[in-house]
Amino acid sequence: MLLGFPIDSVSPSFTSDACLVRHLIGFDQQTEGLVVPDRLEGQTAMTFMHRNAEQAERDMHRMVSQLSESISGPPDFGLYFDCSARGRRLYGRGGVDTAVIQSVMGDFPLIGMLGGFEMATTLGLPLLYTYTGVLVLVRNRTS
Repeated sequence: MLLGFPIDSVSPSFTSDACLVRHLIGFDQQTEGLVVPDRLEGQTAMTFMHRNAEQAERDMHRMVSQLSESISGPPDFGLYFDCSARGRRLYGRGGVDTAVIQSVMGDFPLIGMLGGFEMATTLGLPLLYTYTGVLVLVRNRTS
């Protein structure tokens, strides 16, 4: 079972990068609380989450399209750090995320790596994400 925790507790949102997803790993009988593998002090909101391959692919398309609109042309190269829980385990087939990136942004050298988590900055905070991908694009300033 997965739980979602909003990053911004003032205006909680459970979509896209505005939410951290964590496993429910137990129930603490003494405090009558849920146990997750993270310190979530000050959290006042949460939701139950469900992994959905179709929605994940639509989200990937939406986010890569937004990113592509903010730059002119394909980058010189890119790095994609993808959670090992995505890919074949999520979609039932491999290469979905990288295919979306290149179909939307064009052909450019793209190096990828699977990992157990991803790190990214959201709302100025360095955060540990799971079930996500982090795309780093590099462009030569002179081109």
